[in-house]
Amino acid sequence: NNYSTWNTTRNATSANNIYTGFVDGTMAAYFATNPNNHYGINRLFTFFDTSSIPSEATIISAEIHLYAGPYQHGSNQIHIVGSWANLPLGVDDYSRLFFYSGGTFISPPPNSWIVIPLNSTGLSWIMKGSVTKFALINNFDLTNTAPTGQNDMNISMGEDTTNRPYLLVSYTLP
Repeated sequence: NNYSTWNTTRNATSANNIYTGFVDGTMAAYFATNPNNHYGINRLFTFFDTSSIPSEATIISAEIHLYAGPYQHGSNQIHIVGSWANLPLGVDDYSRLFFYSGGTFISPPPNSWIVIPLNSTGLSWIMKGSVTKFALINNFDLTNTAPTGQNDMNISMGEDTTNRPYLLVSYTLP
């Protein structure tokens, strides 16, 4: 039959929707249905201008600051992963990410700032003198485990200037 499975949804090479209108991020989504389940994966891509970091800099630490909105459902273990998506994001960018966690946060309180320290993998994705590209994905997507029930949360992506996400990088120069 032609019904989509979790693996079809997760491993799709392109999205069937792109949601724009965010100042600091774009969401690529792939939704598929079958008689028993509805699978939908939203991958939130965000880009940070790191052009001011000199190429000779040694990055010591970095953290991503995100604002959690008013609602959450189910399991919300979210991972920061690296991406090589295009600017602007297109449907073919859905699969342009690394399935290695660069940092994690779990179900923050609604309407609060989340600070996600990047691990050594996450630090390696910072592009000195360029644009750094990340994606936020759910743990189900990272581990390729079909979810049960609704698992989502609201994260502000710069709909206004008050709660814009930002990347804070500490580095030294020789």
